[in-house]
Amino acid sequence: MKQAKPKKPTVRKIKPKEAQQIEAPKILAKPTDRFELKPGVKYEPHILKLLDIQGFYELWISRIAYSDTYEAAYELAEGFFESYFDRRRFSSYGSFRASVSQWLKKRNEKI
Repeated sequence: MKQAKPKKPTVRKIKPKEAQQIEAPKILAKPTDRFELKPGVKYEPHILKLLDIQGFYELWISRIAYSDTYEAAYELAEGFFESYFDRRRFSSYGSFRASVSQWLKKRNEKI
């Protein structure tokens, strides 16, 4: 006896006008994803620049001159960042390397 083939789910194509009416789901950032400033503390502009990812990369680049390895420069930058914002910017050196690699590729494409 032959088994019946399972039916494929039907997929309806969405017309462009319908696509405009569909709202994208709202993604809310978790409170732990943000870097909170301490109340009552005045931050210098170079410290506030660290909140931007490019500012952190520039801090890392400036620390390379004082370090033997890129990883040691990263740890110096993370220590500096952590002293102001009470948490690390990246979870590990591996995630930092992946992120900085993408940033450097984009930066070289613009030059």
